[in-house]
Amino acid sequence: MHRARSLLLALLTLLPCHAQRYTFKFYGEEQGLTNLGVQCFVQDHVGFIWVGTQNGLFRYDGQSFRQFGMADGLPSNRIESLDESPDGTLWVGTRVGLARRAGDRFERAAINGAQGVYGRNGIASDRRGNIYLATERGLAIGRQDSPGAPSFSLLAAPGAPASSVYVQANGTVWFGWGSHVFRLI
Repeated sequence: MHRARSLLLALLTLLPCHAQRYTFKFYGEEQGLTNLGVQCFVQDHVGFIWVGTQNGLFRYDGQSFRQFGMADGLPSNRIESLDESPDGTLWVGTRVGLARRAGDRFERAAINGAQGVYGRNGIASDRRGNIYLATERGLAIGRQDSPGAPSFSLLAAPGAPASSVYVQANGTVWFGWGSHVFRLI
């Protein structure tokens, strides 16, 4: 009798537990996303979703995608990394250069000593106005405190590419370099 009550109680407690269902919506060519080789994406402070693909940058406004490419000022159509800095600037990294959004166009920013941005997490920024880049020559840093495009300088050139960069909320900078992880002090 006690065993039957225990079994009944166990079964009754399981009734509210059921498998949760997830729904997914596919976004593709019908919505204007003409390249499905997605590399990275970010949501900006206005709410747009920016999608970097193997053949262009796309902005989703909630209904459709708009494509941006080299004709709009991007250094390449193959987008490696995206970041929005605290001041609202959208940064776009490619293996052959870096650009920042200026209205409906993009302006190139020079990376002194390196060609482009590497890795899906190749751009990060902090609240002090610093922008960090993982490049084929190592970690680069730039400062955005003037109206013109910032100049980026290589911190070091170890012979191995930096693969990613991350800035914690407290401002600590972490980056991948070769087969190691480093913290900027």
